[in-house]
Amino acid sequence: MDSEKVNRWLTLGANVGVFIGLVFLVIELKQANDLAEASAYRARGEEIQSALQAIALSPDLAEIEVKVEKQGVGVLSDVEARRYKRWVEAALFRMQNQFNDYRLGYLNDDSYHAMLRTATSQYPRWIEMNIPIDDHEFRQTVEDAIVESETDKH
Repeated sequence: MDSEKVNRWLTLGANVGVFIGLVFLVIELKQANDLAEASAYRARGEEIQSALQAIALSPDLAEIEVKVEKQGVGVLSDVEARRYKRWVEAALFRMQNQFNDYRLGYLNDDSYHAMLRTATSQYPRWIEMNIPIDDHEFRQTVEDAIVESETDKH
């Protein structure tokens, strides 16, 4: 009888220990997830800041961007077209990274939808400039958003 009581107490103690361990594991996982989310936001902010700073500090890029807005891509010289294409590709890669962050749960809905609006506005330029969109799920999401946007207009 005494060994049965000891066995029950040991089992209860082991179960309490497992429960406490699980609580600590959940807390640790939450902290790791929060840290990953904060890191994703920080990286996104740094990417955007770097891109905006590059355009601000480069008289050539700013000039090219204005030329494209007013006259279209076709008026660019070969060198300007190459620089602009690389600039647009870099923006596409940033958006694909943000899309991936969103899929992984590290980007909130507002940031995701802001990125998606930008992507839908840039999509025709990517097609015009023959810029490949390697992430097929991202491409499909952008195309679906364009169709949805056009449907909402009618």
